[in-house]
Amino acid sequence: MLDEVLIPIKHLLNDATIAQVETAEVTYWHVELESHDILLAEGLPAESFLDTGVRAGFENGAEHMTLHPDFTPLTLDDFCRPLVQEGPIVDAVRTQLNARAVALGWSLTSEDDLHVVADGVTIRPERDGAVARFSLPAGAREVRLVSRSFVPERVRVGSGDGRRLGVPVQGVSVVDGHGVTRSLSIGSELLAAGFSFVQDSAWRWTTGDAVLPSALWAGCEGSVTLVIETAPDRGAMHAWLAPPAQAEIAAALAA
Repeated sequence: MLDEVLIPIKHLLNDATIAQVETAEVTYWHVELESHDILLAEGLPAESFLDTGVRAGFENGAEHMTLHPDFTPLTLDDFCRPLVQEGPIVDAVRTQLNARAVALGWSLTSEDDLHVVADGVTIRPERDGAVARFSLPAGAREVRLVSRSFVPERVRVGSGDGRRLGVPVQGVSVVDGHGVTRSLSIGSELLAAGFSFVQDSAWRWTTGDAVLPSALWAGCEGSVTLVIETAPDRGAMHAWLAPPAQAEIAAALAA
């Protein structure tokens, strides 16, 4: 039964063997047959085009609609297999896919790879338990707190949490060259891009790429140390880690 249904690929993302990769442009080619059917696209089963109201989105869609006007109400009866988008069947398929990822060498890691990117330069921290300290360059303007990230629902089927999560943070501050500390409330409106909502009035997740406000260190004299206090007791990371060979290929392609 699991092999005899249609599941949109967006419901099967696991950030390991099935991932959505950012790209500048995508070109879709759809094959339309007399009736809806299954085709092999480079060995992968895929459906032929079935007009569910999206024909106008294609470059030749308007021309086809002019030559072949059809105002028949759209139904699900024309699908060649049952369309399933949620429920136990989808969960079972996703569980199988995650098991296959492990069999292929993927693993889950709790290592967050926490670092700062300041004006394009990567800065690694000095870590002491839950506290990470970063030496910011003088006059830093754009500073981002970066880490591995994961979507709980994509590593633990049934978790129900579809957020992109990085590290749990409970403190953000800087210490200037005179030893003066400036702190931001964890609920500060300045902590916006790349931060999830505040939990228990005490901490919040990043998304794995959080923007830190320059107002925090503006006007500081001398060297500036950024201090990030994580909250490991509040949440743990479970991010997919690629097999070594695949990681090397990905690094080479990104170079």
